[in-house]
Amino acid sequence: MRRNKLTYFILILFGVCINGHGYSQQIKRKKIEVHSSVSINTNVKIEGGSLLQNSYREINESFKSSLDSYTKSMGSVGEICFKIEKIDLNEDIISDEIYEITINTDEIIVSGNTIKGLIRGVSKLEKLIIDSKGKLVRAQYIDWPSMEMRGIHIPLRGINSPEEIKQVLTNARYLGYNFVDFMISGGVNLKALNGLTYLSAHPAAKSRIDVWSPNQFKEVVSFARENGFIVIPELKLLTHQSQLLQNKYPELMYNRLTYNPDNPKTYEIIFPIIDEVIELTNPKYFNIAHDEVVGIRSSQYKKELLKSNEYHLPKEMFVKDVNILNNYLKSKGVKVWMYGDMLLNPKEFPNMGGPLNGIDDYQNVRKSIPKDINVFDWHYKDEQKEFPTALKMTREGRKVIGVSWKKKITIHNFSAYVSKNKLLGMMAWLPSLENKDFDFIFKESAKAFWDGK
Repeated sequence: MRRNKLTYFILILFGVCINGHGYSQQIKRKKIEVHSSVSINTNVKIEGGSLLQNSYREINESFKSSLDSYTKSMGSVGEICFKIEKIDLNEDIISDEIYEITINTDEIIVSGNTIKGLIRGVSKLEKLIIDSKGKLVRAQYIDWPSMEMRGIHIPLRGINSPEEIKQVLTNARYLGYNFVDFMISGGVNLKALNGLTYLSAHPAAKSRIDVWSPNQFKEVVSFARENGFIVIPELKLLTHQSQLLQNKYPELMYNRLTYNPDNPKTYEIIFPIIDEVIELTNPKYFNIAHDEVVGIRSSQYKKELLKSNEYHLPKEMFVKDVNILNNYLKSKGVKVWMYGDMLLNPKEFPNMGGPLNGIDDYQNVRKSIPKDINVFDWHYKDEQKEFPTALKMTREGRKVIGVSWKKKITIHNFSAYVSKNKLLGMMAWLPSLENKDFDFIFKESAKAFWDGK
């Protein structure tokens, strides 16, 4: 029987046990006694704060700063306790981010079943304190996410300052995101670029005001990690070379927008750039992009992306570049992510919309891509409820994360599908902060990814 949120709330208040099964079939519980308000004393003692002081220093400092802003000399809560302990739900829930918050008259207890769960609980409590301006109510919160990975894609185009991106990351932590993909698109002045323009073709980049130094980028990466985020750096490799090799190295180009994997000198330029990004980020994962091979569709000629005498990169050269980069990154102890549109044949998935760019000689290219390469499966405008591309590639042995953009029905349907099928997770493709859609995408995606619906 499907119960609505009000039914769950009433059942919880009267102590009825509701059983859920599986990572995506969770019951979210929130119990509040609205008749009893509490506030936090100025001299509040924090027990267990050392759990966050080292690897997650920024979370600790942010929480203390929020406390300082909203504590009261007459507040009744004298102690806040952070714990890592098993949370017994009497339910078959698989998540290392389960947390419990108990707000009593004189103390607040935040528990996580792991350090990840504690991060979620502390972040939730901090947001409660901020939103209520320190006027809390006696309550118990038990919650956990519908999927393991919930991320944001942040383009670094030199438009937003490091401090602005840090604030985005802090807000992302409050919303329950746990990884970030930094697309280095003209916004970081890497030494290895050695005079390369590496300017984004994005119109907003023309008004760039903040091209970061390598040290500024490294500082933002450290800030992200200290807020509990997995950091995935991204470079536009092979395709979209208006953003990298096109202007300075025309002799290395296969066509106007794609570099030539058959020219060994290509990698004399590419590898040092990858090395510097690895040095600055010390990543476990690296996104090599490889989306939208230009020329695969006739419409791209009509848009004059290629001249009439230019051709799209053959499949064999695409596979060659993927293997070269994968082997190089594996030698550095780094696992590869890439975008999946070129791996998907529309004949294989007839009920899905775009982008399924695995056409012509790319129809069976996925079979030639090593299965240790993980895939970002992006779909921005689909309205259907099923996203079998993600399930198919997962069953083939890959890690797959769905990617959505600004269309509400796509965000929610894709999230529900990922949760229902117990797939790895979702990522929200964010525009620059000034974009009118930024807040909607940021907040709507966070809720859909956490709830799985």
